[in-house]
Amino acid sequence: MGLAIREMIDSEGSLMLTKTGVQATMILVALGLSTGCGPSPVVPPHDTANTTTAAQDFGEVVAAVDKQLLESQIREACTYCHAYPEPQTIPKEFWEKELRQAYGFLEHSDFDPQKVPPFAPTLRFFRDRAPDRFEIEPPQGTPSPLVFQTRDLAVEVDRETTGQFALPVYQGVSNIQWSPWGAEKQNASLITDMPTGQIFVWEPRTGRNTLSFLGKVTHPGHLETTDLDQDGRPDALVADLGTLQTSDAKKGRVLWLHADESGAYQMTSLLAGVGRVADVRAADFDSDGDRDLVVAEFGGQFSGHVLYLENRTTDYREPHFEVHTLDDRAGVIHVPVADLNGDGRLDFMALISQEHEKIVAFLNQGDGKFRKEVVFDANNAGYGSAGIELTDVDGDGDLDVLLVNGDTLDFQIYRPYHQVQWLENKGSFPFQRHALTPLPGGLAVSSGDLDADGDLDIVASAFLPFGITDPQTGVNLLDGKRVASLVWLEQTSPRQFETHVLETGRYSHATVKCADVDGDGDLDLLTGHFTLEGITPRAIGLSPLPGMITIWENQLR
Repeated sequence: MGLAIREMIDSEGSLMLTKTGVQATMILVALGLSTGCGPSPVVPPHDTANTTTAAQDFGEVVAAVDKQLLESQIREACTYCHAYPEPQTIPKEFWEKELRQAYGFLEHSDFDPQKVPPFAPTLRFFRDRAPDRFEIEPPQGTPSPLVFQTRDLAVEVDRETTGQFALPVYQGVSNIQWSPWGAEKQNASLITDMPTGQIFVWEPRTGRNTLSFLGKVTHPGHLETTDLDQDGRPDALVADLGTLQTSDAKKGRVLWLHADESGAYQMTSLLAGVGRVADVRAADFDSDGDRDLVVAEFGGQFSGHVLYLENRTTDYREPHFEVHTLDDRAGVIHVPVADLNGDGRLDFMALISQEHEKIVAFLNQGDGKFRKEVVFDANNAGYGSAGIELTDVDGDGDLDVLLVNGDTLDFQIYRPYHQVQWLENKGSFPFQRHALTPLPGGLAVSSGDLDADGDLDIVASAFLPFGITDPQTGVNLLDGKRVASLVWLEQTSPRQFETHVLETGRYSHATVKCADVDGDGDLDLLTGHFTLEGITPRAIGLSPLPGMITIWENQLR
């Protein structure tokens, strides 16, 4: 029986160091260096200088071999679960927390405990090679040639509606959609509030600047409009995390928000008893005329899946789906659908975060089978992948990927590789990566032709609810600094982008959407606010509450 990994951590490496020393001695023997067996070198009597030098040389060789063995052990243990984490990816003060978490993962894995490297020298290994800190760069970009006017949307609170839903204790907008809605199929914005579980709709045709209540789940992460039962009325699929904090609890759900014959909205469960669900999309993957589902089961630290739900429904009063597991990695965030290879069958991509940090294409082979191809591999377990969008960035007729990686919820630290990126489809896998602009805390991305010049532009937003911590002092580095919180990237010429900072200092945007909100023919922006700051209404009946959504009206037209 091997030593428990927890014991290795608590022992500060002393037991395992003894083992490493024995291994080093064995390697020295193999290298032909004497360790006491066989003929000894002749040393002149009383020649202490030569004796000391020989001992020092021998000690340096032993130390070098020990270091090589330690690094070999570290690489073997780390790459058992994910790509090797380069020490330079986070400041040295954070490596102890990172390693204690990593050793916890190993304890729950099948990795041989005898091969786990000792904790104390492993920590020294990473700290010695890590930077003290990363210096925050000022916002990069030029003044915006477009002017935007902003206004907030708030929850309508009155005595007739307060009994229908709970007042938000704080703003937690996790997702915004813009699509036809209601019996008249007029464009509307559907909004999910993650902390309270509420789903709202804003319908511009009403002329009101407030959000109306649609329904309630537990903790919605994403909403996608569709027409699941194909009755001609728009409905929505809701990805319900089930728990607000990261957890491996099986409380995730997929729900169907749909109107009954009277027009009242009902919530029907399509999938339950799974890990935290971050995304769900509908498409006819098996070409049988109905709509199947693909589900991003984010899960927690040790569980998660990509699920294909084959539609077996005969009566939508009791919908039925057969569940197929396509991938068993945790951390699945988005699963956008498209025909990726032009063969007429619908495929999808999966953004898989946590320690995996990959984008994987699932190519539809028919008969419920999918072939996986890696679109992008960050090769960095702490990359912070947060969101993707499929779009034709360069206008060449195929779909590229926009990626934003700025998740700081593990460690509230600045990382210079948090960016907005374009992954170019060159006709083969993986796609070619282009770094477009740095964006600390970048969490959401959307695209459209903002300046109406015939090419695609990009918008990205930042989410830094806890700020950015100085690794040495613990001070919030955002205090007194104006880091970009909303940017748009203008495609000034084919494949060339110029960054414009629209906002600094309001790091609450977990979601952003391009849409022609005012119907004047140009694209506006919608940003949601996820503040984690308590909101205490002064009295029931006061309206409106502070804005949950900001509309950025483009003044181009």
